Amino acid sequence: EFEKAMKHIDMAIEMNSTSWYTQWIKAEILAKSGDKKKAIKQGELAIEMGDNYYEGAGRPFTYKAGLEETMAEWKAKK
Repeated sequence: EFEKAMKHIDMAIEMNSTSWYTQWIKAEILAKSGDKKKAIKQGELAIEMGDNYYEGAGRPFTYKAGLEETMAEWKAKK
């Protein structure tokens, strides 16, 4: 139910626009819908936000490698 998923994730982003994880979930929803181009753009935003958050916290962004691997798969299937 793509429309329902998008409605809910957009509401979650509205409530907390600084969450890299919420942005990533939106990227995954877009990818599963078949819109790899938008998914990649959204994924890049999520990774950038995660980088900024963890850099500010003085900790490594340990999820980054996995997210980049998933993005590479999306790009290969584009």
